[in-house]
Amino acid sequence: MEKTIICGDTHIKEKSIPEIETIFRKDIMVHEAHTLIQLGDYYDSNYPSPLELKFGTDLAKKLKKKYKEVIILSGTGNHDIVRGNSVVEYLQAVGIKVVKGDYSVNNYLFGHWMTTQSKQAFGTGIKTPEELSKFTAVFLGHQHLPEVIKPNIFHLGSIRYVSFAEVGDIKGIAELNNDEPEPLYHSIKHCIPMYEVHDLTALDKLPIISKVRLVIDDFDYYKTNAEEINRVGKKYFEFKIKMNFEKTSKVALQEARVCPKNEIIEKYLANIKDKEVKQLLQDQFKEIK
Repeated sequence: MEKTIICGDTHIKEKSIPEIETIFRKDIMVHEAHTLIQLGDYYDSNYPSPLELKFGTDLAKKLKKKYKEVIILSGTGNHDIVRGNSVVEYLQAVGIKVVKGDYSVNNYLFGHWMTTQSKQAFGTGIKTPEELSKFTAVFLGHQHLPEVIKPNIFHLGSIRYVSFAEVGDIKGIAELNNDEPEPLYHSIKHCIPMYEVHDLTALDKLPIISKVRLVIDDFDYYKTNAEEINRVGKKYFEFKIKMNFEKTSKVALQEARVCPKNEIIEKYLANIKDKEVKQLLQDQFKEIK
């Protein structure tokens, strides 16, 4: 097998176009190879926007100019198919080899699914490691968490941080070379970092160009700091709040319960301008009986 670069899920979406462009330019296309294989979920949506389609097409052209053969897996996930048709099949017009399902060459297998032992399979795994033992190596997309399942079975993970379930993951790509008995791994250094913090003061230590989730365990804490949280959160590339009110003030809950029409809650919510925060709180208070 000639030298090959393998990269995982890209999930092209408008907001992340500059990040993805940088990753390909500085972390992926700096590596020389005959072939590049992308393991599926090229777009984030199976209805890509015009801007996403333009970027995805331009990127495919650049890849084809750099590598003699470019292969993109398709038809294997919820991000690829519309009424049975692949949303990336059109890339064949610019010289990309689009493969529906698995791609196999020289006893190497490339796919976009979970094994029965993938950490995030949750019962969706379609093949056991034993079934895959006959292959020299198996490289899989779909799971964003990088994982070595067996010495010859790998989830490469996504090339960037897509969701906050990926906090702490190390992003990278693989390189196959006939001269090397095992794949080489190259870290991705230019993806926007992702953090999860539990205290407002921890935000001051984080770079502005980062993806941040603030976990709030106490309603009283949020009530006291809501204005500052909303103000500070706006400076980050992406900012989310996770309400985890296991430690919610008993007094606040009791007040809410004795109020016939939850007047206290309604009055408090009415003063919140951030729609996303308001929705999170509304969902939280629906559970109060």
